[in-house]
Amino acid sequence: MNWIKDVFLGVFLPVAFALVVPFAASRAASADDDVRLPAMPEMEFKMRRWSLSSVAFSPNGEYLASADVVRSVYLWNLKTRVKAWEVSLPPVGAVSEEEIALTFAGDGKMLVLAPYYRDPLVLDASSGKTLRTLGSDGEGFAPAVSSWRKDGTEMVVTSSSGNLHFWNPLNGKETMVLKGAGRNVFSLQVAKDAARIALGWESYGLENKLDSGRMLVRKLPSGRIVFDERQPHSPAFVRHLAISPNGEYLVGASGKVVRGSGDEALVCWSMDRRERLWSKEEDCGGLAMSPDGKMLAYGSGSRLVLCDVRTGTTLSSTTYGTQTISAVTFSGDGTSIAIGTDDGAVAVWNLLLGREEKGSARGAKNGKGGR
Repeated sequence: MNWIKDVFLGVFLPVAFALVVPFAASRAASADDDVRLPAMPEMEFKMRRWSLSSVAFSPNGEYLASADVVRSVYLWNLKTRVKAWEVSLPPVGAVSEEEIALTFAGDGKMLVLAPYYRDPLVLDASSGKTLRTLGSDGEGFAPAVSSWRKDGTEMVVTSSSGNLHFWNPLNGKETMVLKGAGRNVFSLQVAKDAARIALGWESYGLENKLDSGRMLVRKLPSGRIVFDERQPHSPAFVRHLAISPNGEYLVGASGKVVRGSGDEALVCWSMDRRERLWSKEEDCGGLAMSPDGKMLAYGSGSRLVLCDVRTGTTLSSTTYGTQTISAVTFSGDGTSIAIGTDDGAVAVWNLLLGREEKGSARGAKNGKGGR
């Protein structure tokens, strides 16, 4: 009977393996082919007609925070679909508008605000009450904030001079400063593995003139530069950033472009190979990567677009009225996408509902749907 065993192990098993593995791999590779944005959002919230600068899901996905350029911050209960609270910051001097970046800290009990013209604030997420201010070194801060530690007990914000300040939002103590991150940092994002931080800012060339956007990635906590590239065919700043969980891919967006100019507002890099994988001559208002690092969501005018991170191939898109999308974010589990618009609207799409719609459409096409 040993010859049967030998034939099984030597002939049948390798053949079966050769047939099954490619099939499984192709299924895994095409898993995101089923992704579809529903035609309509699952829920919408309307506010005053001011542009939104930031939207952020709570870690458990039950709440959504939003901030507009007239310094109002809102918290929305996604279960009851009502506003939990609203907080308005006082103006700074004669400044009429001020962008605010948002992120939740820890287990979602705190909301960290990084306003453009003032020090970062830590709010009680349940009430909107200010718990503490993250102190200043007199430099002033730019509107960029992200969690560093996976448990959210340490945040990083950038100053107007480009220094990176790390804070513990629980006690308001500064834990670390990385000098010289770059002048006028517009965006920052910490990779999910907490080992890298990506920065986007204005890049100055000869005679101190703006010449291109620039992206930099530094290791944490050492601050060592591991990636430094300019976007030569882009407007002069990197407005939005997205970095994959393990730091493999980096996407930078410069905002608006002039059609036919050759400007590339959206560029994806492989950091390991230092290679530009793809680029798009497309306006970009808001940018976010899915938690698994496979999909990219961005706003292009009134269109919300989902694309494959590796190839740039559009997976799905939908148009949200005539409003321009100004902010985009994924929920922590990757099942929902929220946007903010320049007309003060917040909308949430459920990707699971999109899959159901696609399945129903496929069934109807095969004669299995409808009555």
